[in-house]
Amino acid sequence: RRAGWEWITLKGNHEAMLLAARKGQAEMSLWLTNGGEETMASYCGAIPLSHLVWMAELPSLVIDRHRIFVHAGVDETIPLEEQGDDILLWIRTDPNYSGTYWGKHVCHGHTPSRSNPRTVGNRTNVDSGAVFGGMLSCAVFDDDRAGGPIDFLVTDGYS
Repeated sequence: RRAGWEWITLKGNHEAMLLAARKGQAEMSLWLTNGGEETMASYCGAIPLSHLVWMAELPSLVIDRHRIFVHAGVDETIPLEEQGDDILLWIRTDPNYSGTYWGKHVCHGHTPSRSNPRTVGNRTNVDSGAVFGGMLSCAVFDDDRAGGPIDFLVTDGYS
C-alpha cells in the first residue's frame, strides 16, 4: 500500500460463475473446471459466507473522471448504463482495437496474452496470462491525468 493509492476490486466472470452455481442458476462443474477446484483447495474445502457476500457485492464496473474499469470490457455500440454482466464480465475485445469509449480510457483484463499488460490507444488490457504461467500484472493510474496508465506493476511468472 502507498499513501493516496486506492485499490479497486471488481467482480469477474469466475466470481459470477461461483455465485450463479451456489444459487443453482448454473452448473457447479463449470465453475469447478474453471479454477473452482483450486479455489476450493485454497479455502480447505469451504468458502466462508462473508467471502461469498463480499464477492456478490463487488461492482462489475467502476467509472471515474478519466477511466472505465471493468473485468472484460464494454461494447461501444450499447449505452454504458444498459450493459449488463453478460458484456462486462464476458466480452472479448480484439487486441489491436482502440475505441473512443465515451471519451474515457478503458482498463480491463479477461483476455490473456503474454504480451500484456498492453495499452492500445484508449484501452489497456492488464491480463498477462498468470493463469497460464505468465506474469500477474496491474496498471497504475494518476487520478489527475487522463489517459492510460503511468506504470505497470508485474510479478515474475508462476511455474
